[in-house]
Amino acid sequence: MTLKLPNVKFLLKETGNPIHQTSLRYHIKYPFESEILLINPKDTEAMAESAFIFIENIGPGGLRILSNLPLVEGQEMIYIMETTILEDKIHIPSEIIWSETLSDGLYQYGVHFQVADEMRTFVHNLLIDYSEKYFSQVE
Repeated sequence: MTLKLPNVKFLLKETGNPIHQTSLRYHIKYPFESEILLINPKDTEAMAESAFIFIENIGPGGLRILSNLPLVEGQEMIYIMETTILEDKIHIPSEIIWSETLSDGLYQYGVHFQVADEMRTFVHNLLIDYSEKYFSQVE
C-alpha cells in the first residue's frame, strides 16, 4: 500500500505540541516511507498487520508521521526502522500520543518510543550518523 500525499505543503507543518517542545528532533529533508506494525488496533478499520507511513521528523524519543489510517491516541505499535548501517531491521515499541486530521483521509501523529535509555541512546547515535545526509535539526 502506498500513501499518496495530496499536497507537499503538509510536510512542512509543525505542530505546537507541548510534549516535544524541548526534545531533540530532526526534520526529514525528504520524508520517506516506513513501516509500522499495529498492536491490538482499537479502531476496527485499522489493519492488524503492517502498515506504511511517511516520517516527517524523528528524535531519540519518537517521531512524527503522516498516514491515511485513522488511528487513536494510545494505539500501540512497533516502528520498524531500516538502516543502511545495520543489516537487520530495528523494531521499536511505540505509542501514538497525539493526532491531528490534516485533510479528509490524511492524518498526522506524534509517536513516542517506549524504550529503555540504552535503546534511546542507540537510536540517537544512528540519527547522528544519518543527520548530515537526510535530516536538519529542529530546535
